[in-house]
Amino acid sequence: MRYSHRRFNSGRGAALVALAVLFLVPAQSSGFDCYTVADSGNLLLEVDETNANETLIGNTASSLEAIALDPSSGILYGSNADQLGTLNLTTGAFTATSSDYGTGSGALGNINFDDVDGLGFSATTGDLYGSHRRSGSDVLIMIDESTGAHIPNAFGAGVDYVVISVAGGQDVDDLAIDPATDIMYAVVNDGGGVDAKLVTVNKSTGATTLVGDLETSGGDPVEDMEGIGIAPDSTLYGTTGFSGPSSTDDRLWIINKSTAVVTLIGAFSEGADYEAFDCNSELPATPTPTNTAVPPTSTPTDTPVPPTSTPTDTPVPPTSTPTDTPVPPTSTPTDTPVPPTSTPTDTP
Repeated sequence: MRYSHRRFNSGRGAALVALAVLFLVPAQSSGFDCYTVADSGNLLLEVDETNANETLIGNTASSLEAIALDPSSGILYGSNADQLGTLNLTTGAFTATSSDYGTGSGALGNINFDDVDGLGFSATTGDLYGSHRRSGSDVLIMIDESTGAHIPNAFGAGVDYVVISVAGGQDVDDLAIDPATDIMYAVVNDGGGVDAKLVTVNKSTGATTLVGDLETSGGDPVEDMEGIGIAPDSTLYGTTGFSGPSSTDDRLWIINKSTAVVTLIGAFSEGADYEAFDCNSELPATPTPTNTAVPPTSTPTDTPVPPTSTPTDTPVPPTSTPTDTPVPPTSTPTDTPVPPTSTPTDTP
């Protein structure tokens, strides 16, 4: 996963981006943890599911018919006939659990589970299933991975197994359970790997539904499909052994879950007779960046904001009211002489 970052226009924003770059989480790989077992040489190998390139882990020191990777713990389990065990992912060594699969009862009477050829984990429930090979129809059991014993009454009171009912009583070579849908798939064949088909299996009853013949888009049959496994993206992969046509021996394929048409990824080169295959079927958690600097929203600080202009001590001219303006008095004459009325006196 790649992280992108945005360029900020300001000098301060650019500095924050430069700081964030120092804490970016490295890009994550898209590959899955996929493994296979080559019966010739008892080799455990890690597989690049994109090109079939192998990395040798080591010798199992046991002849394993099936493997299954626990999606919750990452532990790789293997089946050696009547014994479940774990595989060391550093050395390849197989270590058997404390018990064998034991004997269980069901529709076909008591059966000793001494040849478990298929294993598959449900990523939804965490349950481990196994298919026991027998003459006639094979059976499905549930397994306690901590002890290696089958789980009694797994399918109801007194029902320790269910019959995998395939037309013609074909053998089950391996199991795989889709982590997205919890549907169980199985590859079946007419002994010796011929007439190979893909079916779905009801995990409660053992009833099967035919998906189709395992063949190329051109209609060429692909025989001896011995191992299948589903990756976290729900891609179904299969491995062929060495009992089919030489052009299809010891190869890795993608299987279309809807049609059973196969697509070649590549040929194996480290061993021969590839018996088993599985991938961790749990999607990896989305990486959570740690100490990743997230640039804050650019909020300037100490930026002066001009106040609303409110003038202070601004002189306001008063209304013009004149003071001490002389008002001329009303003209009132004073001491104005009035001529006396002429009154003659002493007239002769």
